[in-house]
Amino acid sequence: AWSNQYPSNMEDFMSGFPVDAHPGYLGITPYQPNDDHLNFLSTLQKAQRRDGKLPWPELPHYAAAQMIDSIQALVTALVATPSKDRRNGTAVMSHLLDLDFDGVGGRVRFTPSGDREDPQYSLLNFRRVNGGGASWVDIGKTGSEIGSTEIDMNEICFADVGCGLDTAPSDSYPVPDPQLALWIPIVIGVIAVLLVGATFSYIRVARKKKQLDSQMTEMQKKIEAVKNIDNDLDNINQVVDDAKKRQASLIMKRAALQGTPSTWIDSPDTLVPVTPEDEEYWSVFEKMRVTIPNVHISKLWRVQNKSLWSYYSFHKDRLEMNDIQPNERRVWHGTSSLDPSIVYADKMDGFMMQFAAQGLWGRGIYFADKASYSKHYSHTPVKSQTSDRPAPKKAELEMFLSRLLVGKEVKLNQNQALAVPPIDSRTGLKYNSVTGNTAGSQVWIVYENGRAYPEYLVRYYVGSRDESRSPYQSKKEASKSEKWSSCSFELEVSTSNLQPSASQLTARQGFWEYLSESGWVAYDAANQALVERTFQDFSVTATSPSIVVIKGPEWKYEVDVASMKQKNIQHSLSTEREIRFHSN
Repeated sequence: AWSNQYPSNMEDFMSGFPVDAHPGYLGITPYQPNDDHLNFLSTLQKAQRRDGKLPWPELPHYAAAQMIDSIQALVTALVATPSKDRRNGTAVMSHLLDLDFDGVGGRVRFTPSGDREDPQYSLLNFRRVNGGGASWVDIGKTGSEIGSTEIDMNEICFADVGCGLDTAPSDSYPVPDPQLALWIPIVIGVIAVLLVGATFSYIRVARKKKQLDSQMTEMQKKIEAVKNIDNDLDNINQVVDDAKKRQASLIMKRAALQGTPSTWIDSPDTLVPVTPEDEEYWSVFEKMRVTIPNVHISKLWRVQNKSLWSYYSFHKDRLEMNDIQPNERRVWHGTSSLDPSIVYADKMDGFMMQFAAQGLWGRGIYFADKASYSKHYSHTPVKSQTSDRPAPKKAELEMFLSRLLVGKEVKLNQNQALAVPPIDSRTGLKYNSVTGNTAGSQVWIVYENGRAYPEYLVRYYVGSRDESRSPYQSKKEASKSEKWSSCSFELEVSTSNLQPSASQLTARQGFWEYLSESGWVAYDAANQALVERTFQDFSVTATSPSIVVIKGPEWKYEVDVASMKQKNIQHSLSTEREIRFHSN
């Protein structure tokens, strides 16, 4: 595309052509609409020189039209974006992708990757002009799709043929008559000398043929030996394949012995939908809303991958066998351009170092405490890539809420050279993970596979709530639905495994909950039973303890049914929260 930007010396292009013949070259360049825009940059450069500023001589003339269309597109998108969101690149990009207007350089639309959709190009013909010189002449335009070309054949001047033809003459190009170069006889003489030398070489080769025959015989014996070794290797590979099948079978048996999370249901699917009528839905929503206030969940899936869960449980057991607390946390992870199915559908590793990118603490797998941090690394689902998930709607993103085995962690400053956690000088063993703070969130980095499990895949959007995607505004509103099944339930405490004083217990309709930063949250079923048991024991016998230790998703807590307080006994601040019994 050298039009208006081709080298100053065009003699090589004209070489071999008579002064009255046309070179016949065809060129293509970004669409040049009219002389006003073609002259825009040259006028700008003159003004810059006049004002003593450094001009931009390297820019081609067609850049003016591109600049005008780009500025118009950006201004239109910014006007369509609410003022509060104009610093949000994702919001502005969504409006850019919705644009469709006729610009200076043709129709302006953008692909999801940000390229111009079906850009227009000018077609030019390099021909002779008056005075014996040559110049590029506009002969039409074309797009990137078949059938978009608009060209006037009468305007094309073909090499060695001329102008004004209705059709192209042929695909052949005029070639000058061959002439025998002066160096050819010299080369022929050299070849003759080489042939004589080759004849003597052949005689020497014949003498060595017998030696080669014996060597070939020996080589054949070696080949037979290699074949025997290959056969043995094939047998070994079969043994390895059988061992892998045996390993897979043992892993499944191990998973059955270890058990699966209590929230799992019997389903053949890896992705199991979680609806707004489920308690899990609102637990994930509340955790997400702590740092993304205007977030809404459009789809939530629980990942039920037994192979991955078994692999994750293996790493958890390995930590405990080495007297290391697993320190399990629920953290966020965005897969960026990688489709989440690569993680949740994998039968071996899940989160893999093979896909890890270089980060602030080296090449590792990163997880964040705050959803607002992982939001910047969320995956944008594409319809053609979500065969096992519904097609996404406008501005929807996806990220994981994962379980992470932090183990023994060390807090470090940013160090992009890290490849593994450092060694603990007190034990001589490596730390299990690295942690630090960036962009307002604590992050954890692990440098091996199997240390995290993708517990939930969250598809969400930010902004005003769309009732067709998010039918309920709150858990309280959802609990009024006839489908509500997990929030309100009857606590029945068996007296067979309690203290004698508990024989006077009565079943109560309701549930225990604690006050989080985003509102009241119900305990899970196991902890409900523990707290209710402690309360009724204490109510019947004043000498019974009023405190019970429960385990949450991330921390351990002391729940005191006398003072109605919950205390975090693992956090350095020993955070306290109110508790209550919510009667139906």
